[in-house]
Amino acid sequence: MFQSGDLEERCLYTYQYFVLAYFSEVFWLYMALCLNTCLCVDLILMIKYPFVRKEKFMNWYLTVAILASLIVAVRMRWFIDGGKLYIKENVLFLASYTIFVIVAITSSVLAYNYLS
Repeated sequence: MFQSGDLEERCLYTYQYFVLAYFSEVFWLYMALCLNTCLCVDLILMIKYPFVRKEKFMNWYLTVAILASLIVAVRMRWFIDGGKLYIKENVLFLASYTIFVIVAITSSVLAYNYLS
């Protein structure tokens, strides 16, 4: 693929591979976080309103999860390309993780109270 002496091409290829791999990792990890949050929200809705059909929410869950994952992954890639990556710039990720923890604890408490 590379001829000897093509150091710039090798560096560029390695950098592009690194950015693509990091983008993919952030996208799928955040997708898992969003879908777990949606699962907890669905559990809360199922406990509060047991006879309402929940299938209509599935499109919203997938749409929100995909859009949020893309936004976070593109934003993280932009910060890598800019040469800096700090926690303070990942406020969206930290806020969504906090929301996930709150929703997960709420759904667990509601499920425990419902089953007890």
